[in-house]
Amino acid sequence: MEVIYAVWTVVLVLHLPMLALPFMYSACSDRDPIRCQGPAMLLYQNVLTVLFIFEQILRCLLSRVLPVAVEVLLGQSLLALMVVNMLFYVVRLYVAFSKTAEQTAAHDTITSMTSSQLLAIKRRIHLLKLLVDPKTARMYTAGHLFLQIFLQVLYLIRNPGLAWTTLHEAETARADDFNTFLNIAIVLDLIPLIAFIVLAWKLRVVVDAFGIKSMLRKTGWSSLFGFIVYLLTKAPLNAISDLYIPYMISVLNLDVFMYLAFVQPMARARRSRPFGKTIDGTVSADAVRVTDEFVEFLRTPPCFAEFNKHLEKEFCIESLLFWADVEAFRVMARADMAAASEAIFDKYLRVDAPFEVNLSSKWLREFRDVLFVDGKVDVERTLSATMFDGAANQMLTLMRVNSLQRFKDAHPAIWSDFQYARRERNVLDKLNSHVTTNNKRTSSISTAVTAAGIHVNQTLA
Repeated sequence: MEVIYAVWTVVLVLHLPMLALPFMYSACSDRDPIRCQGPAMLLYQNVLTVLFIFEQILRCLLSRVLPVAVEVLLGQSLLALMVVNMLFYVVRLYVAFSKTAEQTAAHDTITSMTSSQLLAIKRRIHLLKLLVDPKTARMYTAGHLFLQIFLQVLYLIRNPGLAWTTLHEAETARADDFNTFLNIAIVLDLIPLIAFIVLAWKLRVVVDAFGIKSMLRKTGWSSLFGFIVYLLTKAPLNAISDLYIPYMISVLNLDVFMYLAFVQPMARARRSRPFGKTIDGTVSADAVRVTDEFVEFLRTPPCFAEFNKHLEKEFCIESLLFWADVEAFRVMARADMAAASEAIFDKYLRVDAPFEVNLSSKWLREFRDVLFVDGKVDVERTLSATMFDGAANQMLTLMRVNSLQRFKDAHPAIWSDFQYARRERNVLDKLNSHVTTNNKRTSSISTAVTAAGIHVNQTLA
């Protein structure tokens, strides 16, 4: 008995630094790529995993005093929350990919679509938004957890005495009843697990710029391998030792999950902070210069096309398309602006727009309630060439801060070629300016000399 306490006390002490991981992750969770509460979901998963690791350790330390009802209900509830939360994290990735794929396909043909086609796109966008709505995740999680606890409590009522039996006694004296009790949660957790596998299979064609798919693949395979090892070795290892070695395998499996899902991404995020920000998160002094350079980059057609492909991998092409449409709108003839402004509003800014952009609620209210009434613009009072400039600049800032540095890292040759062409163009502009200035100066001198010669001739005459 003393050996068990000594071994698991050492395991507990070794894992104490892990308590800092949620705080460390919360400090850089704003760098997580998935929008729609993606960072919050992973932070929540971080906390759940840490709690579950310590629950597993304390379970082995206190197995001779902890009652079955307390440990199993707590531990398996944490496990269920972890499984369901990871499912909805993958759902968000799948929705982001599906939405971007549909936007890419519809962008060039949206102006020629019929009203029924536009309505169908609107309905699909609305369905995708429902899937990623936090309320959907909370309702499913609450229902799953309620059903699991209800069935477990019902089983405990039908098996009197099991609830307040210690874990050690239940595992030795009532092994069959105890294992059946454990299997209730395992069977229910198979539902989100199967959904997770199906979505992961559907995402096999996704190419993302963040390494999320790679992270999910690594965590999935390592967790599956660890779980299989746990199942295959549980009975023989428990037969030869009472140190709960299978639970050591379980804890090690969770440690690997924490490393792949949180420690490794955090280390990568700390090495490359968001471009255009200083370490404390404030905007750097050269932000204006970088923005001007970025605008010039986007106004170069080949560069625009490459950056558009990159944003498809980051699931946010609507930001770039909105900026490009505003650029075109700004130089339109006044007679064409009313129809073009309403098309931009329908495409990007109305509720459930097919290319809805990630603007602040203040900007969206301004467009939906003030500048446009029932989708129509007031030509006399609100229509202007610059009416979308503020929103377009916000999208430009989002792309510069969130995506530009990753594009540079992924496509260094493209950015280097642009920089070289830009320097050459600047040199030529300076040379042309210098030549023009010299020509003007030479012309002025020639004029002065000519005038002086005329004056001298007149004097001599």
